Amino acid sequence: MLAQQPSPDPEDGRLPLRVLIVDDMASMRFLLEANLALDRDCRLVGQAENGAEALEMIESLHPDLVVMDIQMPVMDGMTATREIRKRWPSLEVVGFSSARHPSDRADLMAAGAVESFDKRDIRPLIDFVQARARRG
Repeated sequence: MLAQQPSPDPEDGRLPLRVLIVDDMASMRFLLEANLALDRDCRLVGQAENGAEALEMIESLHPDLVVMDIQMPVMDGMTATREIRKRWPSLEVVGFSSARHPSDRADLMAAGAVESFDKRDIRPLIDFVQARARRG
């Protein structure tokens, strides 16, 4: 799914935060999309099923923030996050995983994610993304 080019908010002139969701579970991508679509300060620009697909999409979609799962086929979130930080150092990556081992989330942060959230409760992630969008 691709969003149209964002236009500035007529009230304050800010552009919406451009978000790319990377998760191998279509249901999780849909859930995040449905929640972010409710916020005019966020614009979902794309969805990827794995890290390799995300890297290709970043090149053309120019997101401001990437929501990255850890465990995915083809290229996992750790590898993709390291590569994103190397190629696009200013692009923020937010980890989002059901990984049960605490070190997995810590490892994603060490790879360059600015924050990491648990999939069992999406509200903190949505709140984080919305706060990032509002700081403009």
